[in-house]
Amino acid sequence: MQVFELYFNPKAKKTKILDTFYYRPKNLYENRLGDLLMVGELNNPISKESYFLKNLANAIKGDFYGPKIFSPAKNLRKALKTGNVFLEKVIKNGDVSWLSNLNFTILSFARSKKTEGKYIFNFTRVGKMGVLLIHDGQVLDVGKKLDGQEIEPYPLKIFSNIVSGVLERDDKVLVLTEKIYKSPLLDDLSNAISQLPFLDEKAINQVLKDFRGNLAGLCFLIHLAPDAKKQTKQKIIFKQRFLIERLNLKPLFSAITVVFVSLKKRQKSLKNSRYLKFLDFEFGQKIIPAKLFKCMKNIRHRFMLLCKKLAKLNPKKSWYAIKHFVDTKKIVLVIGLGVLLLAGHFITKIEDKKELMEVEEQFHVFEEEIKRANLSFNLGRTEEANELFLEARKKGELLSKNKSPLLEEIFRLQSEIENKLFEINKLTIINNPELFFEFDKTQPLPQKIVLGKNKIYAFGSYFNGFFQLDMESGLISESTFHENKRGFSGATLIENGIAFFSEPEQIFMLDNNALIESLKIGLSFEDQELEYLCSFLSNLYFWDGKTGQVIKYSWLVNGREWGEPEFWLEKRIFSEQDRDVISSMAVDGGVWLLSENGQFDYYSYGSLKTQITSEIFPKIKKVTKIWVSAQLPYIYILEPDQKRIMVFSREGRIVRQYQSPAFDNLKDFTVSEDGTIIYLLNGIEILRINLE
Repeated sequence: MQVFELYFNPKAKKTKILDTFYYRPKNLYENRLGDLLMVGELNNPISKESYFLKNLANAIKGDFYGPKIFSPAKNLRKALKTGNVFLEKVIKNGDVSWLSNLNFTILSFARSKKTEGKYIFNFTRVGKMGVLLIHDGQVLDVGKKLDGQEIEPYPLKIFSNIVSGVLERDDKVLVLTEKIYKSPLLDDLSNAISQLPFLDEKAINQVLKDFRGNLAGLCFLIHLAPDAKKQTKQKIIFKQRFLIERLNLKPLFSAITVVFVSLKKRQKSLKNSRYLKFLDFEFGQKIIPAKLFKCMKNIRHRFMLLCKKLAKLNPKKSWYAIKHFVDTKKIVLVIGLGVLLLAGHFITKIEDKKELMEVEEQFHVFEEEIKRANLSFNLGRTEEANELFLEARKKGELLSKNKSPLLEEIFRLQSEIENKLFEINKLTIINNPELFFEFDKTQPLPQKIVLGKNKIYAFGSYFNGFFQLDMESGLISESTFHENKRGFSGATLIENGIAFFSEPEQIFMLDNNALIESLKIGLSFEDQELEYLCSFLSNLYFWDGKTGQVIKYSWLVNGREWGEPEFWLEKRIFSEQDRDVISSMAVDGGVWLLSENGQFDYYSYGSLKTQITSEIFPKIKKVTKIWVSAQLPYIYILEPDQKRIMVFSREGRIVRQYQSPAFDNLKDFTVSEDGTIIYLLNGIEILRINLE
């Protein structure tokens, strides 16, 4: 990839700041995300805003190349949230002068793994910049797709939508500031760049010399051309750094460098001299460790040249050759090189021995921690034992990364720790779970299930109906469909019936197998996004990601309708940037909110009462649903990523967890009224677990 910054008459107006930022991946993991480029323009800046664009770019870049790497588009969306949070903090600090003066464009380019020569392209823009794509000589204004995007009020949302696509090799992308983008010369400028057969500084200056006096602003030009030399250089640098850091050979490299400089100065005299064949290349291979010998390519090359010259000498004149060589003092250089290589060998041996001793010391600490954990376990202090075993397991993982004779013993102890953790955390592996029902693949496949009146109701948001499964016979007793094409996105048991929710505001009531026509609920708050439908008594509860609130609707018996929406929580919980943190909600008089990381918070009378973070094994990664009942003392949580469902006490202690390789497509679950049976929707199957 080639990147050019084209400034036209940059000193024409000093009441603005222009800056560009170009970040490349630093390692193989970041290489999946590709290159990140940003262009910023700040009009009418004040003195304290001189670093505003740079700080904004660093905030976005830090989250784009963050610890969690998904895909270029997903990481870019995550980085945009960070950028919005940064700008919101700037406003809270009293600086609002940039609100109508900021123009900013963010682009990412990642090489496609599936097709050679293709690039995954994502970009977003705020303000009045232009983004043009030049493909096969045609100029396309791709930035128009983001026209009409406005800054939303609090919570602040500067960056929102992104545009994604696939580019090909030799495509060009232009990012233009407002004056160039709206100039009548734009077509001539873009056509001139599109006709360039190749791009370099000389060719660009030659073509654009006619535009310099007539344009003012910045043109950021990206050319998707291979950059093989730079990539090769990066790989070589990486290997050199690895060698130096791993073997700690910086002092040795410095000494060898001095020797090679001396050899290079005497290179011509060495070529013209005759010497005895008293050294052989195999000798060098014997005294140099294999790892060191492969990495030091330059040393090997020069040593081979020297040995070839020595091999051509006449053995009949050996004494004269040796005497001549000694007299010229060049044998000192060869002996010095050998001494240095031997020193490197012994230094490596010492370093390996030192590393082995450190591993042995850490191993003894590891064993002591396991003994303490076993003692706590035998005394019945399970919570303490669980914590100690988890700490010991982390130390064992670090030890297993070092090469030592203790590896086999470390792996054995790690296996024992995991068995203890499985026992403490009451994990049951189900190899062959019981099949309760299997849907026909030709039917619409449901995404959610709910239980009520000895029947399981299976439904989805992309087909306009639901199935009724009889729990005794395990057969579909009836299927109901209606005219609403949106389908159902939620359902809950309410008093003697079941309420089905169809986005954005329709409620259908199922009473005595009769589906009552839709009753609309009010949407009094702007842009509500209702989800996670729950009920308690005759009230409906939703989680609203837009307002960061729990919304309550009461049933008005006299009017046979739903009342106005109410904010149930005393105050807003999450801003829009953090709304994805909540993954599920359940109501049993109070409200339980479940976060993706496994934390579940209990709210009573609108305020937080309990916050539970359970440390269990295996560690929770991403949970999707919480289920509670006022009649049961347990909390049920689903985690499809690790193919398990967990049962907790209301204090957050693990009661039971079930895991199975057959749980490969978990969608939803429901629990029987007495809490003894769990029904799991797994793809086209409904599986049944009888609790022990």
